[in-house]
Amino acid sequence: MTRQTLQPEYFPYLDYRRFAFSLGVIADSGIWMSGCTAVRHEADTNKMVVDGGLVEQAEIVFDKIRLCLDPARKGLGDITRVVRYIRSDVLADVPALDALQRSLLGPSVVSTDIVVKRLLREHALLEVEAFVPGVHGFQHLPSVFGATGEDAERALGDVMRDGATVLRQTQFVAPGEKAPALTLPEGHAAIICPCLSNGGEGVQIETTIARPGPSNVVFLSVTGDPALDGIGAQCRDAYERLGRMLDAAGSSFDDVLKTTEFITPEALTSYRDTAQVRRDMFSEPFPAATGVVCEGLTRPGALIVVEVAAQVHPGVAG
Repeated sequence: MTRQTLQPEYFPYLDYRRFAFSLGVIADSGIWMSGCTAVRHEADTNKMVVDGGLVEQAEIVFDKIRLCLDPARKGLGDITRVVRYIRSDVLADVPALDALQRSLLGPSVVSTDIVVKRLLREHALLEVEAFVPGVHGFQHLPSVFGATGEDAERALGDVMRDGATVLRQTQFVAPGEKAPALTLPEGHAAIICPCLSNGGEGVQIETTIARPGPSNVVFLSVTGDPALDGIGAQCRDAYERLGRMLDAAGSSFDDVLKTTEFITPEALTSYRDTAQVRRDMFSEPFPAATGVVCEGLTRPGALIVVEVAAQVHPGVAG
């Protein structure tokens, strides 16, 4: 598959062409957008800057998303799901963020909130991924919460229909002391965060299930190998393993639509090393991507978790 990407002619905030990811990918399954912050290039100082409160930053974020969607002849009203990475010190302002989002996107958009202590852009308070649906065979379920992993799993059972096939599951755990008790199957990720999106402690589960019939998208996840030294080495090994998993699923790096990389604070200073890995693994135009700073991972010594969504070839995926 040759990726078709969002390339707006007018985008005054920054030069997006210099990054190792695209603003978004257009596919049969939908439009998959990279995480978007309020960062902008300031011509006077030749620096990338982010300022303002949560709502002020959100206004810029949604304007950037609007401009990104313009080449696809889509708008904010076509978005059905957003993932919002929100700094823990501005959770009190989330109701105002919700009000702004409803006024711009409408009341029916499904929001998934993930709490972080900081974002890759140091002064950013918010990062938003958006999804515009196409023809696809999956469904993102609402977030479920529990005081323990078992409680969250029971809550998930209440919203899953009988016999549903789980395509992807990510568990967010707060505080980290609760993480060792989690037992997740291969390909599912567990991320430690400062608190849950409801402001409390416990486990938050994000799940994607298959609709009836074959899915045209595969969701995969791998965790960095603690035996490897440094984020660059763990990242490269993770993508190499993902390549083998994609091949087994009837897909390839050329079919990847979106990547999400969760990294630990220890890896932050060397995170730029991952850009070269993406350039080596992916041909241009690059997939959409989001990088998230989490509190930690449930595998001691691991510095990164990589999640990918990729198109599968008709009649090939299991």
